[in-house]
Amino acid sequence: MAISRNLNLTKTLIEAELNKFADYVAEPFLKSAINYALFPGKRLRAKLLLRCITNYNQDICEQALAAAAAIEVTHAFSLVHDDMPALDNADTRRGMHSFFKKFGEDNALLVGDLLQYLAQMHLKNYPELLALLITRAKDMVIGQLLETNRPAKNFKELENIQKLKTVSLFLLCGEIAASILKLPAAESQKLLASCYAFGQNLQWHDDIADILEDSPGTNALQFISQAELEAKILANDAIIDNSILQFN
Repeated sequence: MAISRNLNLTKTLIEAELNKFADYVAEPFLKSAINYALFPGKRLRAKLLLRCITNYNQDICEQALAAAAAIEVTHAFSLVHDDMPALDNADTRRGMHSFFKKFGEDNALLVGDLLQYLAQMHLKNYPELLALLITRAKDMVIGQLLETNRPAKNFKELENIQKLKTVSLFLLCGEIAASILKLPAAESQKLLASCYAFGQNLQWHDDIADILEDSPGTNALQFISQAELEAKILANDAIIDNSILQFN
């Protein structure tokens, strides 16, 4: 069933779909915790998926919207876990207390797990899309494990960790869109390359901002120069442009 092709309605559609996740549980505490983990958010991954659909002059359908929300919930689970003391030990997220600071480490661990399962449940009627989600969620966790246990020693290793930890969900957007649209192999690869470029470009800019905030030395400045060059190349490669950041 087609829902809309109007990108100005996209954020509203995504938020409405995300509001369904608290309904998966009965306990008021869990409803509150799920909503705290999910709202607010930029919804970049969900927007990217829906933009991929409309980029081919197709309407946003129910399965695309369900998948967009499932990707956002998967991303949210990763943030809940990443902020915990054992990993990034971040006290704030989006200008608010991080989840573990608000609800405790025990609840952060368990609600993060719950979010991952809910994201998968949300796609139970779309087994092909569910399989894609599970594969990329696995890659994301492997990337976090590599970053934690085997930090990058050079630019190439860092790029590989980023591809797993961060870019996996952006690649997933292209994979799901290609599956829904039934794109031929060549066109699917073109779309995936664009989603990779979009996600990696954003990651390089985040890395540059982090380094500048930490008062970079000579080595860091060399990294910034290389990252800026990579970001520029990636921006030119993307057929999905950064106007996605502006639509509502």
